[in-house]
Amino acid sequence: MSPNRSAALELLAGLAGVRAVLLIEPAQVPSILAAEERYERCASIPLENLGIRTALSRGTAAALLKDTTFRKPPAPTLYLVEAGDAPPGEELAFGSRRFRIIGEEVVAGEQAPAGGAVPISDTFLLYPERRSDVSRPSRFLLPPVAFPELETPAWEPRVRAVVSSSPSPLGDARLREICGFPDDPSLATLVVGFDVAAGA
Repeated sequence: MSPNRSAALELLAGLAGVRAVLLIEPAQVPSILAAEERYERCASIPLENLGIRTALSRGTAAALLKDTTFRKPPAPTLYLVEAGDAPPGEELAFGSRRFRIIGEEVVAGEQAPAGGAVPISDTFLLYPERRSDVSRPSRFLLPPVAFPELETPAWEPRVRAVVSSSPSPLGDARLREICGFPDDPSLATLVVGFDVAAGA
């Protein structure tokens, strides 16, 4: 294992609220993705976990087991979207894919709601006026999320393309089985993916 990969895993293991960190082997990835696909097929509302697919596509993917003292995510981890272009502030873009945001998670009550927001819970807002066409399919999207601890100037020369994502309940169960993590509902899993810089 490269020194930078080892150092990154050591950093993850030392973060507040992290109980365990294990490297996900490439041979284990297909079974995690299969669990995600089963969950997506069974969801009552169409769902896509783009974040977990992105994290698992990186050269290194690590499974974290965390408790409730782990920091809040730096951005929403759940959106309601429809495919297509949208005005600035209403669009998510991942490579060539574009989505119009028609609902989003509220993270720690920090972001100010945009105009037309309708709270449907303490943690989720809808923007019904953004719907371009009610006949156009919408879906829940779990996006790739930044992981600030590995995106500092000190780490940028060593790792790149850092993302994180939570698995679905089925993906979580499979991840715990693979990693030997306890089936404890007070703990949650997270996948952090990154590429080690060339020559590192």
